[in-house]
Amino acid sequence: MVRFHNLALLATTTLLGSTESFTALSKHAYSSTPFLVQSSKTALSMVSTSSPPDYNSVHVAKTGGRGAISSSQDALNKDLSLGAPKDRPIGGHFLTRGGVQITANVKALNFVRQGTKDAAEGSSAHAIEQLVDKLDNRKGVLFASSYEYPGRYGRWSLGFVDPPLEVSGKGQQCTITALNSRGEVILPAVIDAMEKLRADGFLESIHVVEDQFVRVQVVPPAAVGSFNEEDRSRQPSLFSVVRSLVDLFGYQDGDGQLGLYGAFGYDVTFQFEPIKKTQERDPEQRDILLYLPDEITVVDQDKRDAWVISYDFSVNNKTTQGLPRGGSDAPFKHFQEGKQKFQARDTPNSEFSKSVEKAKNEFAIGNLFEVVLSQTFREKLDAETKPSVLFRRLRARNPSPYGFFINLGEDEYLVGASPEMFVRCEPVYENEYRPPGVPALRVETCPISGTVARGADALEDAKRIRSLIMNQKEESELTMCTDVDRNDKSRICEPGSVKVSAGG
Repeated sequence: MVRFHNLALLATTTLLGSTESFTALSKHAYSSTPFLVQSSKTALSMVSTSSPPDYNSVHVAKTGGRGAISSSQDALNKDLSLGAPKDRPIGGHFLTRGGVQITANVKALNFVRQGTKDAAEGSSAHAIEQLVDKLDNRKGVLFASSYEYPGRYGRWSLGFVDPPLEVSGKGQQCTITALNSRGEVILPAVIDAMEKLRADGFLESIHVVEDQFVRVQVVPPAAVGSFNEEDRSRQPSLFSVVRSLVDLFGYQDGDGQLGLYGAFGYDVTFQFEPIKKTQERDPEQRDILLYLPDEITVVDQDKRDAWVISYDFSVNNKTTQGLPRGGSDAPFKHFQEGKQKFQARDTPNSEFSKSVEKAKNEFAIGNLFEVVLSQTFREKLDAETKPSVLFRRLRARNPSPYGFFINLGEDEYLVGASPEMFVRCEPVYENEYRPPGVPALRVETCPISGTVARGADALEDAKRIRSLIMNQKEESELTMCTDVDRNDKSRICEPGSVKVSAGG
């Protein structure tokens, strides 16, 4: 992951590593957080221009051998989505749990495999590359997977630009901003939701600037020990605001694609853990930045299907229909010699090595169990080296199941490609913790620990894998991460439901 203000250094390495797979069932009852509940008052449905091909019913040969099943088929057998959309939605009219009326229209795209040169306009590959270009100068998000593994990862892409709403938070303050005229139509519903949240005791204050934004102050969190451990994440925080917005736009059995997309900063941890801070923070740093889109491009590489789904919102007898999509310009600004200060790294080389020695001594006397030492490297970006150039370079050099390119505004971008699944939550109906027909929430992680760079060929790969397996330090790291991950799940999941299995 690379986070930068016009400055960045990308380190790309293809990894081989040991993994452990965790599954557990959450104590909290499952509720569908994707948006929209279809209105019982409307019977009109809007069918997309063509039906998606059903690739789940056939065996698709893969490079692993003839007759190998596709990742989507394997996931279907296990009732898993792999994080990808399960099917192309048909669109229609919906009424959200918060009373917002939504019309969804679906337009099919001609599927062309990603990476095809000179892909024609109107094709899925062309649409994704257009998004990459637009994200240099317009707010938005692109998630792009370029690697698949049966039963674990699926290849898909999802992205948008020019969202109507932005959710930005730091500490106990959160601001929801209308980014264009379409957002101005939606904002009154957000204000009503925040008023309800204040009435429920989660907010101290609400400040509204009509047609522009609503800013709220979350009440201070309760003291640790005054609530049950499984309720820690339910204490007042920025996530109280996020949950309120999910409820406002939430739906059941909808298309599963309308949602809040963006990024959480590392300091979001302090929303739940009262840890004493010892490092200075950038006063402009944000803890969360999320967008509500109104037009999303989706490409499912495994099913060879692609579409664009567009949303219109109606609030208080006003509608976004006919209003232009746009207004979220956030142009890239390259480094200007002589006008900006430049620091290649934030830690002198000798200082970082001293930190390593200090940490080793603290481990030896028992003061440390786990520590992550870090430093920031920077590189100047000229007018030709835009964020899109970095994303395409990283995508080509390091195919990964989790690639991302986000224009966060304020000269800030997130560009990265990660091989590691952080967490996946999906409903499962066959479980021993809920009544028949009531799903439980399955929580799964697959941490990667103990890694080594790929070799030049299969023989060198084998040698490096052997050295990795025989490395006591790497084994200790994997054991530690496994233990921490298992304990974290045990804090919130059903007793006895946490299981650890070897992964690939």
